[in-house]
Amino acid sequence: MTWKPEPERRGVADPVAGLRRHVQQMIPGAALRWSRPPLAPELELLLLDERVPFALTPGPELNELMSDPPYWALCWASGHALAEYVLSHPEEVAGKRVLDFGAGSGVVAIAAALAGADQVFACDLDPMALKAIAANAHHNGVVVTPVDGIHELAGSVDLLLAADVLYDASNHPVLEELRGGFPQMLLADSRYPQSAVVGFDLLGERQVELCPALDVHADFGHVRLFRSTAKAQ
Repeated sequence: MTWKPEPERRGVADPVAGLRRHVQQMIPGAALRWSRPPLAPELELLLLDERVPFALTPGPELNELMSDPPYWALCWASGHALAEYVLSHPEEVAGKRVLDFGAGSGVVAIAAALAGADQVFACDLDPMALKAIAANAHHNGVVVTPVDGIHELAGSVDLLLAADVLYDASNHPVLEELRGGFPQMLLADSRYPQSAVVGFDLLGERQVELCPALDVHADFGHVRLFRSTAKAQ
């Protein structure tokens, strides 16, 4: 059976159609649909349709998807958890200039905007992710500014939010650089095995599902949340 995509929503027809074509080219037979992440039902994202048959069972297609996924078409566990935290603790972002680093679908940025952030930026290096962020923000009726670099924002943003930046050890020097320009940070990571990060306090941990709920390794779902500590003067 071939699933037909939903009709396009008014105002974002062209970007959404382009995203759908891109996914079809990457993964023949795949489709996108508007979905509400279970832990952040206040918002909707254009995500891979879990009803597509290959997504239900492990196999070559799923392995290929997870080796080089369209990150913006999945609501990863860490972003899912961080979005939930922001929506549950609006005081963290209310009235602030916020940056979502490595934004993917923009789920955390959109959550921040819905929670009352004064201005929200979403950074990603993938041009398709920037298009997805714009489409998702428009669909949710919030203003998020997609950017492909953050150096010009250093020193002018109150809070940096980031998911899945710790698991790759090569990112750790980048993290220290970020602390120089963005002293207030909230991080969520699902594949970082340690419960301590230098310069950060552990706020909590929990098991969270990837959305859509693809059958992937369990370590993708055990999320830890960290807050940066004040740097010594």
